[in-house]
Amino acid sequence: MSYKVQVVVPQIGVNANVRYENLDKKDKDAFSVVAKNSKGEVCSEKYLVNGSVPSTGELSRGYVSPDGNVYTKNEMTFWLGDDQVQEKAQTKVLTIDGFQPLANYTDRYIVSTFYEVFPDDNGVKKATDKEMACRGNLAQMKKLHKHLTDEQVVARGEFCPSSRGFKFSDAYIRAINLDGKWGLEIGVFQAEKVFGHLNDEQEIILNPVPTTNKIKLKRV
Repeated sequence: MSYKVQVVVPQIGVNANVRYENLDKKDKDAFSVVAKNSKGEVCSEKYLVNGSVPSTGELSRGYVSPDGNVYTKNEMTFWLGDDQVQEKAQTKVLTIDGFQPLANYTDRYIVSTFYEVFPDDNGVKKATDKEMACRGNLAQMKKLHKHLTDEQVVARGEFCPSSRGFKFSDAYIRAINLDGKWGLEIGVFQAEKVFGHLNDEQEIILNPVPTTNKIKLKRV
């Protein structure tokens, strides 16, 4: 499934309507592990209440106070420490805040999810209008791709691919050059890498390896 987002890069005058879809495409034909009873019947794992499967409508979610009163989500406010927070919404406009060195994408940050970007047709109906819209958005993508490639940078901005939870995330747009073709990739930032065992740039003198003993090499 793909989703729409408007990519705005004010620094270089790019404004493109695109779609993005997860690069981790699951193999539809792949087998999954199933549980079977002694009769060979496939059984599904479910929540039980006192050892029985609850019927539809018996289970619901709510918020319960210390004195046992039940509240709906709409009656709640949410807090992170002393700060009131709001539930995030799916990003519809991805505005680039700035650029960072390409090395940051792999060396400094952990990227959790990857999305492929392709041009949107702007929701128009006629085939000729769709083609024109896609070409226009593709030209904007190419302009961004050229800048990222020429400068060897990635573009970073706030990006929430879903509306679940309260933690807002950033993403990087990276230029892809693969097998003579080009494209754009969105990688969602998860956390900064914290290296605790990096070494100083200095000459390391290694002990010489004895040459008297023969070493068998494996054929790979």
